[in-house]
Amino acid sequence: MPQIDKVLTETGMITSHGEQNVPDRISDLSDELLHHVMSYLTMQEAVQTCVLSQRWQNVWLSLMYIRAKGDKFSSMKIFRKFLDNVLLYRSPVPLKGFWISGICNNSDDSLDYSDIHRWVCHVLRRITPSVGILVHSGSKLLSTDGYPFPFISVHLSVLRLLHFRIDDCFVKKLSSGCPALKDLYLISCGIYVTMFSSTTLKTLVIHDAEPTEHLPKNFEHLVIDMPNLVTLHLEEIPRRNIHLVKFALSNATSLKLVSGSVYEEVVSKVLMRGLPRCKPFRNLKKLKLGERFLKDGCYPLLFLLRHSPNIEKLRLQLTKARYNASVGADKHEKFPNVAAVIDPPCKETERMFNCEKLTEIEILYPKGDKRVPIIVRILFANISPLPAIKINPCPNSGLTCSGGGGGRNAGERMQAATKGWTDSTLHGSCLIQCPETRMSAPNNETCVLSRRWKNVWSSMKWIYADAEKFGSMKSFTKFVDNFLLYRNPVPLDALWISAICNHSDDSLDFSDIHPWVRHALTSNAWALGILEHSGTNLLSVDGYNPFPFTSRHLCILRLCHFSIDDNFVKMLSSCCPVLDDLGFKSCAINVTMFSSSTLKSLIINTTETMEHFPEQFEHLVIDMPNLVTLHHDEIPNRNIQLVDVSSVKKATIYLFGLSFQNSSVDCNILSALSNATSLELISPSVYEEVVPNVLVRALPKCKIFGNPKKLTLGEWFLRDGCYPLLFLLWRSPNIEKLILQLCKYGADDYEKFPNAAAAIDPPFKETEGVFNCEKLTKIKISYPGADKRLHIVVKILLANICPLPAIKITPLPDALKFFISSFHEEILSAASHQHLRVSKQ
Repeated sequence: MPQIDKVLTETGMITSHGEQNVPDRISDLSDELLHHVMSYLTMQEAVQTCVLSQRWQNVWLSLMYIRAKGDKFSSMKIFRKFLDNVLLYRSPVPLKGFWISGICNNSDDSLDYSDIHRWVCHVLRRITPSVGILVHSGSKLLSTDGYPFPFISVHLSVLRLLHFRIDDCFVKKLSSGCPALKDLYLISCGIYVTMFSSTTLKTLVIHDAEPTEHLPKNFEHLVIDMPNLVTLHLEEIPRRNIHLVKFALSNATSLKLVSGSVYEEVVSKVLMRGLPRCKPFRNLKKLKLGERFLKDGCYPLLFLLRHSPNIEKLRLQLTKARYNASVGADKHEKFPNVAAVIDPPCKETERMFNCEKLTEIEILYPKGDKRVPIIVRILFANISPLPAIKINPCPNSGLTCSGGGGGRNAGERMQAATKGWTDSTLHGSCLIQCPETRMSAPNNETCVLSRRWKNVWSSMKWIYADAEKFGSMKSFTKFVDNFLLYRNPVPLDALWISAICNHSDDSLDFSDIHPWVRHALTSNAWALGILEHSGTNLLSVDGYNPFPFTSRHLCILRLCHFSIDDNFVKMLSSCCPVLDDLGFKSCAINVTMFSSSTLKSLIINTTETMEHFPEQFEHLVIDMPNLVTLHHDEIPNRNIQLVDVSSVKKATIYLFGLSFQNSSVDCNILSALSNATSLELISPSVYEEVVPNVLVRALPKCKIFGNPKKLTLGEWFLRDGCYPLLFLLWRSPNIEKLILQLCKYGADDYEKFPNAAAAIDPPFKETEGVFNCEKLTKIKISYPGADKRLHIVVKILLANICPLPAIKITPLPDALKFFISSFHEEILSAASHQHLRVSKQ
C-alpha cells in the first residue's frame, strides 16, 4: 500500500488515485519548485496533492515547511493522528519551519503538552530553524514541567509560543539550549520570570495572558539584559517592574509607549518622574503614545517631541475602558476637576518649537471623547510647522487598535507572457499604438530605427504636438505643418497642441493654429485641444468663415487662452451636434448664456488678466439638461444662474469677490445642484461680505440633498458657528466624505479684527442639538499654517455630529495651490473614455 494510503486511511480520510492522461507543465517542474508552491498550503492540503497524478504521489514527503491547522479536521483526535502519521512517514530530510494551530472548531477538546512535546522533539532533530505553537485552546497553560526540556537545538533561530507557562527555569534552559536563537515570541503566556538575559536575541515580544488566575502573586523586578536586541514589544506584565539593562530606548527609531487612563496615578507619576533623566531621542522617527501624554497640558508629549529632532510620524491614542474599569474619556465626563489634569488654567508654556521633519500626526479616540479639541489646540500652540493631522475614532474602545492586509500585484504574473517578443515582430496596428502611448510629436524619429519603422509614424491616429521639445516657436510651427502635410490620408482620432516654448518669447496666433484645426476636423477627429498657449493676446476666431470648429464627429474640445462670447457659444452648439465634453482654460468669458442639449461635461476656468474681464455685471445662464459634470471657476462680473442642470452628478464651483454684484443677489446654485453626488463649493475668507451672505441667504430655499456622498466647502461654511456646514450635513443623509477648506486670507483676517472670533463661534449661539451622520466615514480639514481657528472647527464638529468619523487635518504650505486645476489630467481621462467608446462603436 502506498504511504499516502497509510496516512489518510488511519485518520478516516478518503483516498483516491488520479489517472495520468497527458503530461502537464506543472508536473514537469523540479521538486524544489513544487515544494515552494506547496509551502503556501496547509499540511492537509499538501498531502491531498498526491491524488493529482503519479508524479505528485510522494512529493509531500519531502516538504521543508509544515503548517498544521486543527480547524481543518472534524475532531482533535483525528488531527493528532494525522500529524503523527505525517511526521512518521515523512522523508528524512531537514525541516525549515514547523507551525501548529491547535484549535478545532468542531470539537471542545484541546491539545495537551504531551501531544506537542513529541512533535517538537521530532522536528528539532530535523535541524528545524523555526518552530511555532501559534494557536491553542483550553483553560490550562501548557507547561514543560516533568518533561525533558524540548527546545534544545543549535539550529533553532525563531521560536513562537502561545499559552505556555514561562518561568526563570524555562528561560535559563532556553538560553543555554538554543545558542542561535534570535527571535522569541511569547503570546498570551503566563510570565513568572524575573530575568531575561541573552546575547543572541534580536527580537523579543511578550504578551501576557489575561486570565487573573495566571498572573504572578507578588510584585518583583523583571530585568531584561540583551545587549544585541533590536526589536522589543512588551504588553503589560502584571506585578513586574520592568528594568532594562544595556538597552537604551533613547537609541530606538520606533517607540510605542501605550498606557491606560491619564487619571490613573501610579503609572503617570512613575513615567513623569523618569522624563528628566531621558537623553535626546536623536534616532527616533516614529512615536506612539497612550493617554499618559495628556498629563499636565500634554507635558510628556511636548517633552518627547522637543527631544526628538528627527521624528517623522506621531500617533496618539486615547482610551475609554478596559476590564470594566472607568478610565480616560469616561472619567473625564464624570468628575468636574479632571479637565485641569490635561489643560491646567495657569500652566506656564514654553516657546513654540520646530518639528520640521514631522509629517503626520494621528489621534485615535473613543466615541464621545471631548478632549480631542484640547489636544489639537495644544499641538497647534506648540509645534511649528504643524503637519497633517488624522483624527480617527477607535472602533474598539480598548487600549490597542490593529489593522493590516496586503496582496500581490496580479500584473506581475503577466510579465512572462511577452518575454522574447521584439518590436519588429509586432503587427502594423500595434506599432501605431506605441507612438500614441508616448504622445510626443517628434515620434517620426522612429523612422531611423529600421526599414520596418520608416513610415509607421505617418499613419498615427493620435497626435500630441508639444512646443517645449523645440528650440523656437518657428521651428515648432514648421514641424507641425510638415508632419500634417506628409501624413497619410487616414482618419485622425485626436490632436492636442501645447504651444509654450521655454526657449523662445514668440507665441502662436490663431492664424498658425487654424490650418491644423481644419486638418484635424476634416480627418474626422473626435478630440481636439489647444492645451497651452503663451502670449498676452487672446486667441480669437473673429473673421474666420466658416466657423473653424465645425464637425459632426467632434466630441471633446479643450481651448486655452481664447476669447469666448455669445456668438462663439451659439456657433459651437449648432456646428458640433455630438459635442459632449467642453473645457475652457484661462479664457476670457464674455458669455451670458450657455445652452446645450448634448453637453455632458463643462469646465470653465477664466483668465486672471483684468483687462480681459467683462466690463459690466450681467447674468450668466447655464441651461444643460444632460450635463453630468460641471467645473466652474469664478467668472468675474457674472451672476451665475443654473436653469436645468438636474442631471449633474459632480459639481465644482469656485466663488470669489467678483462672483456677485452685491450681497442682495439671489443665488440658486445650491438648490439647483441638490441632485449631485459630489459637490464642491469653494470661497475665500469667511469675513468677505458678499459671497458668504449670498450663500447663507440661499440656504432656506434648498431641498433635501438626498444624493450627495462627497461634500467640499470653502470658508463660507464657518459663518455663524458653522451654520452652513451643519445645515447641509443635516439635509444630506447619505453623505460619506466631507472636506473643509480654510484659506490664508481668512486666517489673516482672524488675526487682524478683534470681533473676528464671534463671526465663527458666537458666544450665545442656539444649537439644534446633536444629529446623526451614520454614513459619514471621513472628514478632512485643509488649513494654511498658523490658522488659530482650527480647534474651533473641531470643537463644533464634536459637539454636533454623532457618530463622529475619522478626521484628517492637513496643512497647506501654499493655500492657493488648492485652486489650481488639473487641466491635463482631466483632458487625458476624458479622452481615454471617449476613445474606448468610439472604438466599441
